[in-house]
Amino acid sequence: MRAVKLIHRTSVIVAKSIKLLLVSIGILLAGHGLQLTLLPVHARSIGWSDTEIGLTAAAYFFGFVLGCLSVPELLSRAGHIRVFLTVTGLTAASLLMLEAIQLLPVWILLRLVNGWCLAAIYTTAESWLNEHALDHQRARLIAVYIMVTLIAIAAGQVLYGLLPANMLFTGAAVMMMLALVPVGLFCEDQPMALKQKEFRTASVYALPRIARVGSFLSGVVTGSLWTMAPLIAEKNSLQSASVSYVMLAIVIGGGVFQLPLGYLADRIGRVKVISATALACTLVAVTGILVVPQNTGHLAIIMFLFGGTSLSLYGLCAAEANAKSDLSRVEIATLFLLLHGAGSIVGPVMTGIVSTGTEAALYVVAAISMSILLLYAAFDGASTFLEKLKTRVMQWIKAQWGNAPAPEAQAPL
Repeated sequence: MRAVKLIHRTSVIVAKSIKLLLVSIGILLAGHGLQLTLLPVHARSIGWSDTEIGLTAAAYFFGFVLGCLSVPELLSRAGHIRVFLTVTGLTAASLLMLEAIQLLPVWILLRLVNGWCLAAIYTTAESWLNEHALDHQRARLIAVYIMVTLIAIAAGQVLYGLLPANMLFTGAAVMMMLALVPVGLFCEDQPMALKQKEFRTASVYALPRIARVGSFLSGVVTGSLWTMAPLIAEKNSLQSASVSYVMLAIVIGGGVFQLPLGYLADRIGRVKVISATALACTLVAVTGILVVPQNTGHLAIIMFLFGGTSLSLYGLCAAEANAKSDLSRVEIATLFLLLHGAGSIVGPVMTGIVSTGTEAALYVVAAISMSILLLYAAFDGASTFLEKLKTRVMQWIKAQWGNAPAPEAQAPL
């Protein structure tokens, strides 16, 4: 009887720790969602070019990649709670320093630190949830986690429109520091230390080709999208509240498109849906190149469709990799973060360079990237078709050869 009570108490403590973690993640990502919009707009206000802004964004994603590689070892030594509290505080500190110091080299360094911290936060949270989740409830728990992240980032966009301009950096930092309270003061449980396993980046070649190319190119597009979309809204002379609505449209589009496209992928095939989504994203990008939005509503519609198509590609490619690769789930997740992060480094830099020739640089880079993915999907599909055709022809030839009558023996003369 005491053993049953002990098990019940343990399960209650674990459930409480998960709830507290989700609350902390929600508060923290609301501040992160605010900074996603704030930093590019602030960089433009102090006179930096799109190329320089792209370099700071590339530094952020480079830090994110470094975090994916280094944080698991840190978790094994320090534990989940200490890592979460430390990197959350460091994220808030780096954000306040970004406001105080307006030198490009310093911004690049601080954005790299910021990216490393966000990778640590995501890795800690997802490791924590997967360690405590039971098999029969894992999918639901991850779905709740994704929903919390999307709602929190959307809330950050709303805060951008509500807070006074001189309170934006402070507001984002305060949200991040408040996220320390639920986990730091009330959490009674954390996962056991992770067991390290040798990781090789060469394992990326064990992923399906369309999946690894799609992950990289979706990173190129979404990295550019998060960096340049606020600047596009600002170039269209929109107020700060309208800029937040445009960013909110991106997040909502990404959330709305996920489930229908995932359902279609399971029904008709993931490669087909990846190709269709890439085509749709290309068409949206071409529309953005050709059409100049007349008001906030027009731009929000374009960004809703752009976010819905581009943000869905990562999940579709990940599903293809998990279905057709023999690698472990942890290896696949790490490789996908690395590929996506590498694309997110390249994307803002490319967009910043292209912006010297056109104001539609985001759409141009997206259209080129998605066209490459379409061509690759077509080539991959053609190669698969020819391979299957060759196999069937060889099987037919062998069948015909096996059914051919043996030549009759002739009597010697």
